[in-house]
Amino acid sequence: MFYIVIAALLFSNCKNTTVSGEDLIGEWVDSEKADTIYFTDDKNFYHSSKNMNYDHYDYSITGDSILIGYSGKMMILVPKTKHYFELNGDELMFDFSDKECFGFPNEKMHYKRIQKLIIE
Repeated sequence: MFYIVIAALLFSNCKNTTVSGEDLIGEWVDSEKADTIYFTDDKNFYHSSKNMNYDHYDYSITGDSILIGYSGKMMILVPKTKHYFELNGDELMFDFSDKECFGFPNEKMHYKRIQKLIIE
């Protein structure tokens, strides 16, 4: 019985770290940088900043990495880039410090979800 209780406690403290695109759906804001991301589904998001307004990107998630491709209004060919990210409830961090991602500053960006979209 003792071993069952210990095993239950150990497994209950483990987090499910698998993130899907559906977990990101909603509006995310980095108020310090005046930067907003709108995840509309598990493949697309729109980005607004001081320099861009509602520009389209596509993405895919593998583990703790996100592959981002620009497909917006400027219609320029930009290679997709892969970045580390963390999702913790309504807090989201992207690490753009190691590799440039078109339209984003080369630093870690910290967003808070201000609205969660419900897709039926």
